[in-house]
Amino acid sequence: MIERVALRARLADPRRNEVERVEEHEVEAVKAAAGELGFAAVELDVTGADKPAVLDRFADALQFPAWFGRNWDALYDCLVDLSWLAAPGYAVILRGFADLRARLPADAEVVREILDEAVAQHAKHGVAMTVFLVAA
Repeated sequence: MIERVALRARLADPRRNEVERVEEHEVEAVKAAAGELGFAAVELDVTGADKPAVLDRFADALQFPAWFGRNWDALYDCLVDLSWLAAPGYAVILRGFADLRARLPADAEVVREILDEAVAQHAKHGVAMTVFLVAA
């Protein structure tokens, strides 16, 4: 079980930005810690999604602007910007990644690379961002 005080400290530190696995029963602690920090905490589920649906689900959850191009490059551009979703930090809770990886491994690999790069870019700018892949 995630200890919320330690989680809050880790979430707040951009040097510790990462994509990590979390159990379903830990999601509430993640949301609570993110809320206590004033972070934008968003949830999305890509279970059963094809590439267009994955892109749409990210766009909906993160309120992407109208100029979002619904392709991998545009997903990257939006995830490293997030200026329209102004917050001191971000917690993205992603369900269904294991399902995506099983069904569409190439697309899952691209999504994972984009997420890894997004958290790294935010860290470079001193902005906390953690992506939680919820275990099935």
